[in-house]
Amino acid sequence: MEYNHKGEKRLASTRRAMGRAMCGVTLMHRNPAREIRWRTGVKDVIENIYDSKKRWTGNVARLNDNLGRSV
Repeated sequence: MEYNHKGEKRLASTRRAMGRAMCGVTLMHRNPAREIRWRTGVKDVIENIYDSKKRWTGNVARLNDNLGRSV
């Protein structure tokens, strides 16, 4: 899946739906997303995606630095 703005919104809405299902809360209860994340103890999906991207970028940067030393 491509991680653009539309994809982020789709992932976030899916995550909120799963969180509501885990907590047994419906949309009619009108609980904020942060409260549902707090109840489930799950990190925000978008933050998780960007953290993974940063980690991957760091791994690639180190890989390129070590490539010349191993040859």
